[in-house]
Amino acid sequence: MQNWLYEKNRKFLVSAALLLLTQNMVAAQTIRGFIDSMVIVSPFYRVVIHKKSGLVSYYFDDGSFLKNTSALAKSPDGHTCSSDQFTQHVVEVQPINDVMGKGHQLNIIHKKPGTDCRLIQSVSFYKAQPFL
Repeated sequence: MQNWLYEKNRKFLVSAALLLLTQNMVAAQTIRGFIDSMVIVSPFYRVVIHKKSGLVSYYFDDGSFLKNTSALAKSPDGHTCSSDQFTQHVVEVQPINDVMGKGHQLNIIHKKPGTDCRLIQSVSFYKAQPFL
């Protein structure tokens, strides 16, 4: 009787471990670049970066969203600078591995030709995490 119970529990534990491993694999993020946008998708969110305007839209799995957001910076002298004031928007992606985990850092570099002024907007995405 004890052997049967041991085998049954062992099969359950192995099944549970495989289920956990499968869930971690499924929770991966995908990053896709298109001519006009870059899209990051995970089971928890979808983020769309519009390359022409530099605006970013966030869509979360609970139905909430932030659409066409812009970055804003304020200098020590009180001057404000918004990403939608720039005409060029370059998107760079680099892998990260920090105390929060592994993932990708997305940098949106907002520039205006003929000036040295630029605004760098950074967002970090962590694998298998529901937060940005």
